[in-house]
Amino acid sequence: MIPSFRRLNEFAHDTPPRCFGSETEYTAALPYDTGSMPHLAAITPDRYVLADLRCPTEIITTNGGKLYVDEGQVLEYATPECVSPEQVALYEQAGEVIARETLKRISQEYATSSKVYKRSGMLEVVGQTGEILLESISAGHHENYSSDLGGVDITVDDAYDAQALKSILCTRGSWAGAGIVTPTGYATSQKDFFTNYDMMGKMSGDGLKTAWNTFAPHRLEIRSGDGNMSPWAIHHKYALTSLALRLIEHDIFPAHLYVASTVQAAENPDNVQLANGRTITALDHQKAIYDAAYDAFAAYDLPLYEEKAVYEFDRLYQDFQRCSTQDGDVAAVADRIDWAAKLEHLYGQGFAPADISSRNIDAVMHDLKWEDLSENGSARRWYRRVGQQAATASELALATTLPPQNTRAKARVHAIQHTPHRLATMSWDSLHLDIEPQVTIELGDAFDAKTYTISGQ
Repeated sequence: MIPSFRRLNEFAHDTPPRCFGSETEYTAALPYDTGSMPHLAAITPDRYVLADLRCPTEIITTNGGKLYVDEGQVLEYATPECVSPEQVALYEQAGEVIARETLKRISQEYATSSKVYKRSGMLEVVGQTGEILLESISAGHHENYSSDLGGVDITVDDAYDAQALKSILCTRGSWAGAGIVTPTGYATSQKDFFTNYDMMGKMSGDGLKTAWNTFAPHRLEIRSGDGNMSPWAIHHKYALTSLALRLIEHDIFPAHLYVASTVQAAENPDNVQLANGRTITALDHQKAIYDAAYDAFAAYDLPLYEEKAVYEFDRLYQDFQRCSTQDGDVAAVADRIDWAAKLEHLYGQGFAPADISSRNIDAVMHDLKWEDLSENGSARRWYRRVGQQAATASELALATTLPPQNTRAKARVHAIQHTPHRLATMSWDSLHLDIEPQVTIELGDAFDAKTYTISGQ
């Protein structure tokens, strides 16, 4: 079942702006057990540490986000609340800097590799006779969409909304996927094959990742997306998904765009079966969703980032018409789309389409190196060369150390800076001090950059 977004009564037009955020697990070697590790604050560069928590594996970063060691000894970063796709793309890149410099400091202390990768998909290396030589579960990447402004409530009681959301998500990898070398060749999305789109929560009963989770009443977490290296892809993934979600909020998702089988859609994106018996490509399906949303809400006060994203997607769609995946020609979109850029990179390294599978260890190594977060990583060099520069050094310097000035993150940082007590725990809307009796700092909604109240004193 899926969240049902209820109409707003307080907002003049029912298309309010949202807050956004992301959580990214980084593939990197942490050379210690979490039971005996030093406090994360002690091995994170000081300029990024705002406050440590009672748990030694968690800190609040100076930009109002959170850095922590998640299950399986994986370093993870959550951005602060952001008011636009452009801002969340910036703060996601800021998290990459924080993770990279933290791993560098760990490597100096423990004499280990400082390499850190932004990897979302499962790695499986297969031998010539079909045996699995190496297998690793995927690292996570989650998108967060908050509907605090205007009081939108998210419930989980509508099967039609469930059908709509999984239909939106299961074909999105056709353009927002990060690409992966698999045992059978190359796939556009790193997570489609490891996602159960028919369940919500953290894990499904079959061991696959679920596609979404809800944090009532205002936050939707999408768990099926890839961790992108392309700033363009990050930005437009949030903007266009935000637009598509409005069809669910207004209960007007077009029934003729329901997907019949998410498994079939992931396995055959060139021939997606719809519930009404028609077939369509995954990319055409995505375009039809965004066109339907724009047509429905063109007369409303849509956030400008959604309007612009529709025009940008139209340009992308036209450029896709000049591509031929069968002929290995995806250059027209490889300046923006991660899976296409990685594929072009593999071709540039001398791999023919028949060579690209996880039976070829060289292809696997180039696949993994693509997500290297160092400045000399393959993706970083690629996007610099095609003119899609990541955030500037000055922008990142600010984003790694200062919170967004127009969200709850600013109030969080201010409250922490002005309390003399250590924090015990945090949630996104409250801070709990490590004193008795317990004192809690309650924060406002996601768009409230000023308000916080103290209770329990």
